Amino acid sequence: MTNRHDVKLWRYLLVVAWMLVIFRFSGEVGDASGGRSDAIVRWLQDLGVPGSFDLLGLLVRKAAHATVYAVLAVLTFLALRGQLERRGALVGSLAISAVYAVSDEVHQLFVPGRTGSARDVENGVDRGPIWMPQLSAVKNAAAEASLRAVEQAVRACGGSSYFNRSELSRLYRDVVAGLFQPSDQESLHSAWANAMLGPVTD
Repeated sequence: MTNRHDVKLWRYLLVVAWMLVIFRFSGEVGDASGGRSDAIVRWLQDLGVPGSFDLLGLLVRKAAHATVYAVLAVLTFLALRGQLERRGALVGSLAISAVYAVSDEVHQLFVPGRTGSARDVENGVDRGPIWMPQLSAVKNAAAEASLRAVEQAVRACGGSSYFNRSELSRLYRDVVAGLFQPSDQESLHSAWANAMLGPVTD
């Protein structure tokens, strides 16, 4: 029994340790992070990999981002597998990884040289008339995806997730509230109609 408990504990410790690794790299200033990516791109070009420097740089960053969160999802799945059925552990690991990815992006907004699109909005960057409808569409897509993920977790865990003491009960309430936060779907549809067809005139 003690050995099984130790194994479960180590699995959760590995999840926390990997989260700290992600947090550490996300906290690097833009020059340090960009320098590492540039070095990898130059190495790929030396190997004869086709593509422009900017394109390869984008692919390297996206591949690194996908890899670190894939590892996080696997580690989280292994940790949850001891308490949940396979489906519940899978949904839970994906949900936890997605939430941590969002928090990581927010963290990078406060790191010098690694500002994101949200900071561009604050600084008044003009990205055209459909910039805000695009942001609203992303928000609504994230809200709907979060709701589906929590619903699947509730189905996998059963009736116990209905009680207030369950974390899933709180998560379900929160994701439903996200549907009504600005901009909701009705205002989103109106914004896109106005952007594509122009304002309604009498």
